[in-house]
Amino acid sequence: MTSPFAAFGRPAPGRPNMPSQPAQPQGGMNMANVRNVYRSVFNSKNPMQAMQNMMASNPRMAQVNALLRQGRNPESIFREMAKQRGIDPDEFIREIQQGNNG
Repeated sequence: MTSPFAAFGRPAPGRPNMPSQPAQPQGGMNMANVRNVYRSVFNSKNPMQAMQNMMASNPRMAQVNALLRQGRNPESIFREMAKQRGIDPDEFIREIQQGNNG
């Protein structure tokens, strides 16, 4: 049974050894969502336009959109942001590709 305090990212009072579980952000992305986005962009006739359309409708993508408008390479932006979040970009790509092939 999960503690009602797990949503706050800390264990219940009086249970310091109980593992805490980070809260899932509202509207957060999981691997299935990421695979769907990947498929949409990959299967698009104009992948860059598909990405720009998604970014225009998602305020969380404003930073990426700004970097692209500055002329930054999409792959370098992805790799930099993944590393900032402690994600191995190559492993992330492998997981997406495995989901599309398996």
